[in-house]
Amino acid sequence: MSSSVDELTPTVRELLLERYQQLLQLRQQINTLTRRIAIQASADPAYDRLQAMPGIGRICASALLAAIGHGQQFSCGRQVSAWLGLVPRQHGSGGKLQLYGMTKSGDRYLRTMLIHGARAAITRTKDQASP
Repeated sequence: MSSSVDELTPTVRELLLERYQQLLQLRQQINTLTRRIAIQASADPAYDRLQAMPGIGRICASALLAAIGHGQQFSCGRQVSAWLGLVPRQHGSGGKLQLYGMTKSGDRYLRTMLIHGARAAITRTKDQASP
């Protein structure tokens, strides 16, 4: 038994059309917001420097700037990574370094975006290295 569009009831067709129109509206809103974010963030030179890094695009760069600003509160990149929950926290004293567990504290959305960006950068690097 094959299904076809002709077998759909008028009510189902109407509902599908409404959902399709909602999808188009959402797509338009996403595009508008993405453009707004890009315009707003492009006024900051740090935004362009972040985008120059592999795996970091417009949205990720603006999310990073929104979450940590220019990062003066951190003494090194590892502290940022630990704050986001990407690497274990560490504490050192007297030349001894102690590693703690990964807390997964910080901005979950930003952490997820950075992980996906890293995966994309790794995949792209592997593709470029292949003959």
